[in-house]
Amino acid sequence: MLFSQVIGQTEEKKRFIKKINEKKIPQTQLFVGSPGYGSLPLALFFVQYLFCENKQKRDSCGVCKQCVSNKKLQHPDVHFSFPVVQAISPVSSNFFNEWRDLVLTKPYFDLNDWTKKIDKKERAPIIGKEESKEIIKKCTLKSFYGGYKVFLIWMPEEMNVSCSNKLLKTLEEPPKHTIIILLASSTDRILKTILSRVQKTTIFKIKEEEIKEFLIQKKGVDEESSLRLASFSEGDLIKTEGLLVEQSDKKENEGFFFRLMRVCYTKDVLEMLLWAEVLAEKSKTDQKIFLKYSIHMVRQSVLKNYLKNIKSISKEEEEFIKKFSKFITGKNIFRLIKSFNDGINNLNRNANSRILFTKISFDVMRGLRLG
Repeated sequence: MLFSQVIGQTEEKKRFIKKINEKKIPQTQLFVGSPGYGSLPLALFFVQYLFCENKQKRDSCGVCKQCVSNKKLQHPDVHFSFPVVQAISPVSSNFFNEWRDLVLTKPYFDLNDWTKKIDKKERAPIIGKEESKEIIKKCTLKSFYGGYKVFLIWMPEEMNVSCSNKLLKTLEEPPKHTIIILLASSTDRILKTILSRVQKTTIFKIKEEEIKEFLIQKKGVDEESSLRLASFSEGDLIKTEGLLVEQSDKKENEGFFFRLMRVCYTKDVLEMLLWAEVLAEKSKTDQKIFLKYSIHMVRQSVLKNYLKNIKSISKEEEEFIKKFSKFITGKNIFRLIKSFNDGINNLNRNANSRILFTKISFDVMRGLRLG
């Protein structure tokens, strides 16, 4: 991956280049940060620059044999390990075509995206003991080109204990000219014995201005919309692209939310029941998106009571929040958010949608009376 293909993270890219040129490359590294901050694209950039036969001052050449094979994820000395669904196959190599397709088409993705890619049933993927055996075996082999071998282990927090323990020695003492890079979203579930054996690099949020430029230049978003979207992205490109996708559905969710609040405020029970009927006809995914949007709107409304300038994705939201915020207070915000959160949890348990949304409308009506 080229320097320009990694969104933001300019200082981190420069540090990587310096380490490689000065030949000060830690053999076992851990990149920690949300996938949307770009840890995987950064690792791919690092690997391509490392192998490049004609390194430039700021980037790999992009045209040598090593660069071309890295761009296609076909370099024989670069190995990938990632969580897989054990019931299908316990090793990453049997999912490599799916992995390659996703990385090349959408390099910023998370575990949910990957799970949907490999399993229609969306069963939880892990990195298991059989994968650790594969990694150890490949570590013992000579490199194809006689130089470095690189192992990228994506989402190491999904390694089970058996896998983690089996890899300890390899992580502590990799073979000569072998580099192991672990790409984690968090260290909370990684064994301390592994953390003590790696050099940690924290991948920070992408700057708001850099996300704004990405939206304008790569996605064709206008200046005003890109500024609003960037402010809500929290430095996370996956979240940014998710917001873009949701834009097409946002108007409908705005309408559902505005209507719910109005009919609940006026205690129009017949309209509340009709509203629940309409929501019940939507898909489970759309229903959950609406409930998450409702939580967002309630939070924005209560913030408006304490902060003058609250940014919203649309002007319509801003206008509604100005009028609606006085009804959301410390007395009812937790009750309202709990109702929407409970709705998401109950949908995950296959609750009856018609009964669920009827209950939510009555919860909201009672909650607004407390404000």
